[in-house]
Amino acid sequence: MTIDIEKILDEADALIDVFMYDQAIAKYNYILSQADDCVDALLMRGVVLGEMGQIDNAISDIEKSVHLDETNDSAYLTLAYLYKRKKNYQKAFDLSRISISLNNNNQDAIKLYVQLCIKLGDEMLAQSVFDKAEYYFTEALKWQVNNANILYKLVLALRGMGKILDSIKMAERVIDAEPGHVRAKAQIASSYEIIGNADKGEGLIEGLIHEYPDHPMVNIVYAQYSLRNKKQEEGISVLTNMLKNKNVSKYDSVSAKILVGDLYDSIKQYDSAFSYYKQAKDMLDQDQNYDPITYQNYISSLINYFSKEKYSSLPTSENTSNELIFIVGMPRSGTSLIEQIISSHSNVFGAGELAHVNNMVNSLQEEGELKNTYPVCLDEVNTSTMNTLAQNLILSIKDGNAESLRIIDKMPHNFHHIGLLHKLLPNAKIINCTRDARDTCLSIYFKYFAGYHPYTTNFRNLGVHYLEYERLMKHWMNELNIPILTVSYENIVSDSRNEIERILNFLEMEWEDSCMEFHKKKRTVATASYNQVNKKIYSGSVGRWENYSENIHELLEILGER
Repeated sequence: MTIDIEKILDEADALIDVFMYDQAIAKYNYILSQADDCVDALLMRGVVLGEMGQIDNAISDIEKSVHLDETNDSAYLTLAYLYKRKKNYQKAFDLSRISISLNNNNQDAIKLYVQLCIKLGDEMLAQSVFDKAEYYFTEALKWQVNNANILYKLVLALRGMGKILDSIKMAERVIDAEPGHVRAKAQIASSYEIIGNADKGEGLIEGLIHEYPDHPMVNIVYAQYSLRNKKQEEGISVLTNMLKNKNVSKYDSVSAKILVGDLYDSIKQYDSAFSYYKQAKDMLDQDQNYDPITYQNYISSLINYFSKEKYSSLPTSENTSNELIFIVGMPRSGTSLIEQIISSHSNVFGAGELAHVNNMVNSLQEEGELKNTYPVCLDEVNTSTMNTLAQNLILSIKDGNAESLRIIDKMPHNFHHIGLLHKLLPNAKIINCTRDARDTCLSIYFKYFAGYHPYTTNFRNLGVHYLEYERLMKHWMNELNIPILTVSYENIVSDSRNEIERILNFLEMEWEDSCMEFHKKKRTVATASYNQVNKKIYSGSVGRWENYSENIHELLEILGER
């Protein structure tokens, strides 16, 4: 029997117009019972099911329709909206991009695409995955080139990546688009200190504080310069007055309280300093759902999988490159200092904290061809796969730095992936930075980390996280005998020459005097340690915890005797 499909489709459209969805679906069902490849019936049934809240069924129908007809930009856009409703923003992003590729005049697709770029970019910023954040915000700017909000988000991503000069240029674009964008102006002033042009930055912030005396970020940057110039009382006064304003955002309030703590610490008023640090961390702790037991289980899963027997059976890459140097450890353990020392060598480039290793591990977990998640999915890979992963990792880390003989990635938490890294790049060098656990944890507690560091907001979680780091490092070094050089911050301070010689010998590099004069190297460090690595080694941070011994009983109890 031949049916008049166009007529029935028109009848169904008329039913939709009066919201008679069930009857319309009955029409589509009838068409599909006679012609199951009718694209229009599949598409429209999916649209109606979506209106009725049956999202999964709607997606199934529309995916079948685009499989039959890959040229319908509206179908891809509808799918994108449905996946957005399921909060699968990455899938929605991919689909909206396809819709635009089919019709770059589809304004609804462009609008959704920009929204998703911002959503995903914000998520990446929150997790400190700055390279991906840069990608999403750059994509959004292709369609809204003068959007000051997007431009400013890109400023934050670039700054997080250590591209300080680029972030300054981008902030200038923000100001061009929105001349009254005060945060962009304050970012420029702050950034000049990081790149070693503090006089220019100070001049800018002096002007801003007179023009915008009540702006929170202007106050914060002004106080940063007050700390630098040893005008602590002035900085404390500015910030404590600012904190009286109940309209100050949580982000600015936390930043200000941390900075007040730094100001009091620098004049040895330790009880006052700790009070402000704790206020800041208590504010952050309210939003965290960090579970130390979950983290302990994660570390146990790595140790259990990477047993000595299992490790010997895993395929090893044939890549013999020794170009990469990985510096790992807990944050605030001296990783930036060691990177600065080594990168002062003429053959080495310090690339900062890169997300490439973590991105690689995440891609393994998301790889459709592998049945299991990481690390168990390594059971399914072969030498060829390991070769490909190794080469891709080298290329991603070397991107833009191809002229350097050796390149440093100092992402501290790469200590999670040492087992995999050694299998991928057996000749890569791994340096583990250590520092007195009490000083390390206290220094972490006293910093406001951008991105996803939920363990830093209370002493219980922080202490457990540190002990788990130690447990995993002992496994890599003692059980698997992976060649790792451990460098103690205290030894670097007390015996710099011999320790630097030891590091260079481990790296199989010739001595250069520049490594002893690392503080003279003109290089931007965008981490919380930027101010320390541009100075000579000093002993003031050794044993710092003793100034706060009465405030950190919980931490000391967790860490135990040391």
